[in-house]
Amino acid sequence: MRGIKERAGLLRGDIPHPDGHPSAGVLPSRSYHPEEQINNRYARTRWNDFGTQIAQARYGGGNANKGYDITLESIIAAGGFGIAALVRHRSTRDWVRKLCVMKVERSKFRDKPYMDQEEMALKGAKHIVQYLDRTQEIKNQRDAENAEKRAYIPRKTTEEMDKSWDIKQQRDRRFIIVEYAEGGNLDQWLAKSSRSGKPWPNKALWLLFKCLVKGLIGMGYPPKKIYADDPNFDPNHPVDETIPKEGFAMENTAHFDLDPLNILVAKDEEHGDMPIFKIADFGNAVFFDDQEKTPEKFTKEAFWRYRYRGKTHTLAPEQFDKSWDSMLDFIDDISPNQFVAKDGSKPSVAGNYGMHTNVYQIGLIMWCAITRSWFESPVVAAWYPDYNRASGFRTYGASLQSKRFTKVDEALKIIIQRCMAHNPADRPPLDALKKIIDSRLKLNGLESDEEVSNWAKEFFDSPRCPGDEVDPPTRRWKRTRPHDEDDEEYWRASQRLKTEHEDDVQPDPKLHIPRVPLDSRVAQFPVAGFQPGGPMYQQPMPQQAQQQAPEGFQPRAPAR
Repeated sequence: MRGIKERAGLLRGDIPHPDGHPSAGVLPSRSYHPEEQINNRYARTRWNDFGTQIAQARYGGGNANKGYDITLESIIAAGGFGIAALVRHRSTRDWVRKLCVMKVERSKFRDKPYMDQEEMALKGAKHIVQYLDRTQEIKNQRDAENAEKRAYIPRKTTEEMDKSWDIKQQRDRRFIIVEYAEGGNLDQWLAKSSRSGKPWPNKALWLLFKCLVKGLIGMGYPPKKIYADDPNFDPNHPVDETIPKEGFAMENTAHFDLDPLNILVAKDEEHGDMPIFKIADFGNAVFFDDQEKTPEKFTKEAFWRYRYRGKTHTLAPEQFDKSWDSMLDFIDDISPNQFVAKDGSKPSVAGNYGMHTNVYQIGLIMWCAITRSWFESPVVAAWYPDYNRASGFRTYGASLQSKRFTKVDEALKIIIQRCMAHNPADRPPLDALKKIIDSRLKLNGLESDEEVSNWAKEFFDSPRCPGDEVDPPTRRWKRTRPHDEDDEEYWRASQRLKTEHEDDVQPDPKLHIPRVPLDSRVAQFPVAGFQPGGPMYQQPMPQQAQQQAPEGFQPRAPAR
């Protein structure tokens, strides 16, 4: 479990990053300031799709016929666990060839059911990417064809099999087919906003937030269960998610990987020119309501391993809270499992996964949309007083109080800071979020529907800004993307292109932001542009909430 501990320590800022890392030399938590977080631009100044080109070259060659009337159009993306491809298939409903997305699991994971979670994705929910019935139809047909054949024995390496992937010949290949979102993912649109330097309208931000919350409602209250007795409900025609008045308890499902890459953008008649945003990729999801059915899957060690789920920069406090360091009894199988306790002994933060974990992560997505910045370690909670309650709370969204965001709707900034609270109990529940969003959209003070429509027409027309030029990848990505084979391929190709183009490409002086020496950062507090009179300064943080640097810690000189 050492790797988990180090990962959490790097995220909190307890452990300094090594030289060469973008955050090398960052102050420990006791000297941290929220303004640090909004100095990391969300995107580079130029557009590039180099990752997609690598994926296409690597997995898009060979025979376009992938079996069972599935024809490959192009490769959308490739990651550590699988490949996403744009394909055409013939629907058994109307026999029309339609575009959809096929997600194929890598061969090396064929003995591990990573994609089984995808098949449990929630069908019938409008703001969740839909799993198509054609998936099961093909699997049933394939099983019937191979029922009396010998077990499939691969004759190629896993990498060779992935390059020539096929669901008919490679009959143990796991896959799912999902609906196609023509707008791609939210990441490219946040990147466009970052490159252009133009913020989203307040109403557009609220509409994005509304879609994210509705997606969570679909996870907590699956339409298939709510409308199980309704003969008119067809899960193949998704409906708007709702919270039932009574008779249904919320399902405790944690996605663990909610970030802009896993929010897909599509057209929808009811949304007009503003697209609909849908939650995708349930490969890391955990359905905690299954504890009573399968208690053997929810051991103390399993709760420890859930700390690995998701990307480092989107980990929730439940995964990196420092109290984990004192919980070393997971090896002792005799002692009770405190993570599933119902007698009040369950930890308040560490290992307390659930719907509130999703609320934190959609808050982080909204933080990125508002700030147009990249949420990067170290992440340190600042104190925020709540005048509607007896005490305040610690939040990771305190940088929203900066003067840079005075034009952002105040109500939106407050609720996002609540969503990013350290303690899950301080985050708003789904019904409260829904009421706040609905009431705010009905009030005056936001842009008109016509203004938002005109903005959306222009903005979502293309992920490239006017005058965008393709940026040769002359250096490794600054982002903390998951480390997989494609990242290594990107790095090798980047170094090759750097050599080929070093005479043509000159560094952009605007991109170079010199790091201020550590001691002078403290002397310059408060940071220019931050509002010293903001709520986080109006009352002192309680002693128990203050974070101290590790004893003997010596801040490292910043990397040059």
